[in-house]
Amino acid sequence: MFNYTLDMKQKCLKEVIGMISINKDKFILALANISMPTEMFSKESGVSRTVVSKIINGHISSVRIQTAGRLAKALNCKVEDLI
Repeated sequence: MFNYTLDMKQKCLKEVIGMISINKDKFILALANISMPTEMFSKESGVSRTVVSKIINGHISSVRIQTAGRLAKALNCKVEDLI
């Protein structure tokens, strides 16, 4: 019988519910490249300021696939550039 670790279970759950991990440092760099305040970026991307701040502060590292797409579009990059 195969025993799942907690990390493996979380990873499987994220895949099932359509979550993707965002690299905090890559996100911050991409945000700096467009020189836009987080409040304005939030409005532009359609992603709440709370979620944007939590990514920047490292409080969350995974978001829904649709959210990752919105972030990437507003940053003028590909989702792959943020993971």
